[in-house]
Amino acid sequence: MISSITKVEAARNQMETAIRLFLTDGDPVSIHTLTNAARGILQDLGSQRGVRGLMEEAIANVDPHLQKVVREVVARPRNFFKHADRDPDGALVFSADVNIANILDAVTLYQELTGETPSVCLAFLAWFFVRHKERLYEAFDGNEGAQLALDAVKDLDPEDKAAFLEWAK
Repeated sequence: MISSITKVEAARNQMETAIRLFLTDGDPVSIHTLTNAARGILQDLGSQRGVRGLMEEAIANVDPHLQKVVREVVARPRNFFKHADRDPDGALVFSADVNIANILDAVTLYQELTGETPSVCLAFLAWFFVRHKERLYEAFDGNEGAQLALDAVKDLDPEDKAAFLEWAK
């Protein structure tokens, strides 16, 4: 079957698949690869529209002399999982926790570029908020909308990530 797909649709499909895998404790390497493929598209689109993701914003605040090193460290797992031309017998120490930051970056870039929050993205954001609710309640103190959103999911268990997919349906 032949069909047409836009760059934004491709990024959304990759991002949503990565989030579903993440929330159901799927393979961290696949999550990382899919998320970074989506982020790559979204970053390219964002740079054309003057939109920077959370990671690019964070890197922009690093000493300019260190930014290249930081980018290389961030890109190391992505490049390792994608290429074998330089180190065919290589091994990588990889923390799956980096997937959280990558997904958050992809979701916020997608929201910024499209104005949309797909339900799967909402499930991830709800999980993230519950996992970090103590810090976020402080950060959103006085923001009634954010407080209501946090209150809506505060009783979900962050250890039961799949429950957030059900909640977002």
